[in-house]
Amino acid sequence: MYKNTQKKKGQIFSLDALFSIVLFFIMLIFVFVTWNIYNLRISEQDAHVELQLIAFQIADILVESPGIPSDWETSLSNASVIGLQETPGVVSQEKVDAFLLLDYNSIKESFNIERFDFEFQVKNKNGTIQKLGAQQGNKTSEVITIRRIVYVENETKEMFFTLWRGKDA
Repeated sequence: MYKNTQKKKGQIFSLDALFSIVLFFIMLIFVFVTWNIYNLRISEQDAHVELQLIAFQIADILVESPGIPSDWETSLSNASVIGLQETPGVVSQEKVDAFLLLDYNSIKESFNIERFDFEFQVKNKNGTIQKLGAQQGNKTSEVITIRRIVYVENETKEMFFTLWRGKDA
């Protein structure tokens, strides 16, 4: 009789060990899944912040810089930095017109945004729009639009710089 009870205690211990191992693996899987979810969220947030930062920087360069050289619009091939400012607070219509004539891909290369797409618009009070850039498609995952109020040839206009990354990027 004594041998019989020892055998049952050993079986219970084996079930306890099996239960502990299963519980350990369930907790381990839970930790890995949670880790991956948070890692993905952090990556998405970093991508969003990067897109926002780049869009703000480009909009600021366009509005607050005359470019390098400052008369780049007279010789488009010599432009190393594109800026639209004529004087502080005023954007040059000649520079806007020259910017709109530039090649889309060369602008992306100039601003080092080859992996993104962009659209640039200048809209006056009566709704006339001058624009340059790509059209947003269905595969757009995230879009950032920066709006600046600019003063061009004694008229207040709105400038929009929209930057996005496709779902594949």
